This record gives sequence, C-alpha cells and structure tokens, in this order.
Amino acid sequence: MAIPTIEKREEYVGYAEHCVKLARQTKDPESRRILREMAAEWLKLVDKTYH
Repeated sequence: MAIPTIEKREEYVGYAEHCVKLARQTKDPESRRILREMAAEWLKLVDKTYH
C-alpha cells in the first residue's frame, strides 16, 4: 500500500474546493446538492486517510 503524501491531501482538498465553487455557481438545486455531496466525500477521504 502506498504511503499518502501531503501533495495528495492537497489535491483531494482542491477537488472538494472545486466542487463547492461549482455548487455556488450553478442555479440547479439538484446539481448543487450533488456537488456538495461530492465535496463532502472528498473531505471524508482526506480525514480518513490523513488523520
């Protein structure tokens, strides 16, 4: 199993931030919900892997 790196952590956080940014820009409520859920999953992965 590979050792998680800080670069990967930052990448995952960046994905979450991007999802939140897109959610703020969309007018579609369903898309907004899905993007927020995706952001939450990226952050769960960060928490699970790096804590």
